[in-house]
Amino acid sequence: MVGLCAMGAAPGVSADAVHGSAPAITAQTAPVFYDSALSAQGFPSPLIKTQIAGHEVIFLVDTGASTHVLADWFVNEWAIPSSDTDSTAQGSSGKTARERVVRGLKGRWGNGQPFTLNQAAVISFPPFFKTLRIGGLISPQLLAPAGM
Repeated sequence: MVGLCAMGAAPGVSADAVHGSAPAITAQTAPVFYDSALSAQGFPSPLIKTQIAGHEVIFLVDTGASTHVLADWFVNEWAIPSSDTDSTAQGSSGKTARERVVRGLKGRWGNGQPFTLNQAAVISFPPFFKTLRIGGLISPQLLAPAGM
């Protein structure tokens, strides 16, 4: 298990060398892991366990994502409040649907640390996401403390 940290330096490198002399910003860590069974099914990405709305769910950590994305099965199954937007999006099935968004979603990482996803898009993922209990994608850069 490794830690996902919003701020850090390579071993032997001082924080000042990486970040200059700016005031230190305390960052929280969250445990990420890899799952060989999911990797064998095409998901070699780092994963993170969460607890949201009283339920445990796994998310893929996607460093290329510009937004957090929640799977519609997850939002619908656990009645997580969402709202429609004026935008539309094309899902993986090719269908176009009105975009939904979840705001202020609170939960806990697998290590018990609380988090809030300020905003997350809700989209339709292929059915195997539900089968594998993958609730969506987390964009780690959006978890950075304010001012970073």
